[in-house]
Amino acid sequence: MGVPTNSDSLLLMDKVDVNGANTHPVYTFLKGAVSDSSDIRWNFASYWLVDTMGNIQRLEGGRSSPATFAQKIEQALQA
Repeated sequence: MGVPTNSDSLLLMDKVDVNGANTHPVYTFLKGAVSDSSDIRWNFASYWLVDTMGNIQRLEGGRSSPATFAQKIEQALQA
């Protein structure tokens, strides 16, 4: 598969649904891979950590900065 040379044809981000009938497949997969498959309440309410073996953890965001997950991230990188 070739890499597009025209930057107009390379979509990096787009608004997607994370809950409901039109949930984007990535979020369907992530929520289905963990025991807590509840809806995402608002932006940055959930973070997803995938280790080197493909194990997925759902980390609660909300008032927590991603920096508070540093130890979990380091552990995931060593898995």
